[in-house]
Amino acid sequence: MFRMLHRVNAFRASKTNLKENWVINPLKETLVRKRWFSLANEMERIQLYEKLDKVERQLLLYSFINKRLELQFKNRPDNQVKDRAVAQQLKTLLKLDNLKMKRILWDSPVIEKICLYEAVHPVKSLWDIKRRFGPDRRVYGLFTDSLANEPLAFIHIALLPDIANNIQSIINSSQVYSPQEFQCAVCYTITTQRAFGSINLGRQLIQSAIESLQKEFPQLKTYATLSPIPAFSTWATDQLDVNRSKLEDYKEILMDMCAQYIVSTNKGRVLDPVANFHFNNGAIPQQIQWKADCSDKGMNESFCMMINYIYECEKMKDRWESYQKKGNVVV
Repeated sequence: MFRMLHRVNAFRASKTNLKENWVINPLKETLVRKRWFSLANEMERIQLYEKLDKVERQLLLYSFINKRLELQFKNRPDNQVKDRAVAQQLKTLLKLDNLKMKRILWDSPVIEKICLYEAVHPVKSLWDIKRRFGPDRRVYGLFTDSLANEPLAFIHIALLPDIANNIQSIINSSQVYSPQEFQCAVCYTITTQRAFGSINLGRQLIQSAIESLQKEFPQLKTYATLSPIPAFSTWATDQLDVNRSKLEDYKEILMDMCAQYIVSTNKGRVLDPVANFHFNNGAIPQQIQWKADCSDKGMNESFCMMINYIYECEKMKDRWESYQKKGNVVV
């Protein structure tokens, strides 16, 4: 386990300088794409390809297919039509119709990849890893037979008495709740491998996770998220000069601006990519949380704010269809 944590930290250090080249599989493929295009001739590329293992070859191929399809459809005027066309061709080519959701346990052989691929809240320590797989936490992944030990997407869920209003209370808290206290299932991070970014794996994963939790804990009343607002500060500072050292003075106006930003649209889509993801899956915004992520990342992205989205199972399908077809946002 300590060796695994060392590899996680080593990868994270290397990723800082190779961010633009990070394709999908961080174990080795951080360098593959850069090396591939730097090679002078086809023979050298063939030699490089032969050095990759089976999974790395498939992931690299999927990445190139995804990029080629995006270029093929890039001139479509309707972004949603374009995305659906790319996704459908990608699913057909990659045979991704038979995806299976599995719960990922502490002793799972894929736990190292879960830690490495985590894109929202990076793993910081061995304690952090153990806490994310504790008795009041659940981690689920989507898998396909052709990549049995490769999570295409995965979700982390905290089982809590109430909806969480800050991320520190989830990832830094040592308090473990008993099943009798579980009232809310709060998704606090969901990650999809970039090779499959054109396919909405999140919807199937969230639906399947909720169904699994309903069977295991029928007393759960609320299915929610605690989600970042990654581009809000950029959007807000175009309109308002914020003194970050006196952030509390701007609370009321920033909260109002954030509420406006979450539902602001362009060409039938909301501006915020995370909001777009959740609206595409049938969620509704519930509450903007002040000082919910006081990390440097949280300050830079959203002035430390986060947002809860609510998933109401019986209404999800109608809501995502309304958003996709008409651009309607339910608040």
